[in-house]
Amino acid sequence: MNLWNLKAPLYHLFRKPWPLSYIHKRERRNILELLAKIPPQTGLGLDLGCGSGESLPLAPPGLTMFGLDASYKMARLTHTKRQVPVVVAGATALPLRPRSCAYVMAIGLLEYLADISAFFSECSAVLQHGGYLLVTSSPAGAFTTGRKIGGSTIISRTAQEVIAYARQHSLDCIAVKTFFPQEAFLFARK
Repeated sequence: MNLWNLKAPLYHLFRKPWPLSYIHKRERRNILELLAKIPPQTGLGLDLGCGSGESLPLAPPGLTMFGLDASYKMARLTHTKRQVPVVVAGATALPLRPRSCAYVMAIGLLEYLADISAFFSECSAVLQHGGYLLVTSSPAGAFTTGRKIGGSTIISRTAQEVIAYARQHSLDCIAVKTFFPQEAFLFARK
């Protein structure tokens, strides 16, 4: 069984207490600062690893958003809460047409994926030329170690590592915002 199916009913509660509420507020601010660097978007937008749909309001306006998550229960939460279509699938084998999305975001997903080369390959394949990818990653540090001690399987990566994998798949880094528990990256599809 998918572990996220078990976490789904209580997931929203983990984001509310301090200091997590502060961390999520700062994460949102960093993401919005990155998104301010891109021109207005139209077309399809994908929230990859959408979880319970908390990140969907961060999507640039003008896009027709949909979600994708490997957990059926998380997908159902997003669909119910945000009233958007959600596909149940994994992030390293996207069931989407090539060049079908103008924008893809994967917030809080990369640290759970062992094969980020496959992730960036899939994102690059579904992004239109000139499309944008917003990704977050958990760097090594005390906060990430604490998450691991708490039972989460987290894979830490350096910013250079994330950028290098993206570059291998025709994704140029536009900007990076760093905050101790998470780094946010904005990429453009060549």
